[in-house]
Amino acid sequence: DLIGEKYGEDAEAEGAAAAGLEAQESILLLPACQVTTVAMRVAQMLHRTLALATECGADDAEAALVFYHTGRDLLDLFRAIVPTQHGASVREVPRLAALLFNDCCFLAHVALTVGYMYRARLPPPLSRAACCVDLAQPLRALADQTLRDSWKSQRDQVLSFLERDESAAGTAS
Repeated sequence: DLIGEKYGEDAEAEGAAAAGLEAQESILLLPACQVTTVAMRVAQMLHRTLALATECGADDAEAALVFYHTGRDLLDLFRAIVPTQHGASVREVPRLAALLFNDCCFLAHVALTVGYMYRARLPPPLSRAACCVDLAQPLRALADQTLRDSWKSQRDQVLSFLERDESAAGTAS
């Protein structure tokens, strides 16, 4: 699950085309980065869920609302579960911290753009208000906290090694 997959401009070009934009016209392109398969699956499930919401007609706006909120809940669940399940590993292994950082930035980007991609096809009243931009900031905050915690853990480890080395050198003389 923590194996990285490349995500970035190629995939974004497809998303921009789906939204009716030329890839070079979109200012919302995410730079190429490596994300976990979990983050890719969450993004894919969000897109599938919102696509299902667009298939609901105006007479079934309640079902569309359920799909819309389910999609939003996917991002919240990622934010709640992944750091809890992998917290110690993420703090201790810098590569995992970097992957979680990328995952959070990637999903924040998805949160910022997904409403634009689907809103016009959603039934009213969702077509006027559906977005996930409010979920981007908590994901970015998690990304920042992840790196800070990892850096602190790495600093503490280095200081611990230095203290042991100094004490070992002091007892040897």
